[in-house]
Amino acid sequence: MNTTGKVVLSLFAGVLIGTAAGVLFAPKKGEETREDIKNKILELKGDVLDLIEKGEDIASEKIKEIKAKIASLEKDLKNAMPC
Repeated sequence: MNTTGKVVLSLFAGVLIGTAAGVLFAPKKGEETREDIKNKILELKGDVLDLIEKGEDIASEKIKEIKAKIASLEKDLKNAMPC
C-alpha cells in the first residue's frame, strides 16, 4: 500500500473512532443516539464513496502516465534498433 493509501486509511479510522467515542459518551436518549449513529454511518458511507471515486481518478491518471512512458520507451527502442 502506498503512502497516500495509508494516510487515507488512517484518517478514515481516526474519524470512525472519534465519531464512535463522541456518540457513545454523549448524554442523549437511546433513540437519539441510534439516529445519530445512523446519520454518521450514512455520512461516512458518502465520504468513503467519494474517496473511492477520487482513488479511481488518481489510478486512471497514473495508468495514462505509465502508458505514455511505455509508448515513449517503445519508440526509443525502435529508433535505436538497426534495420
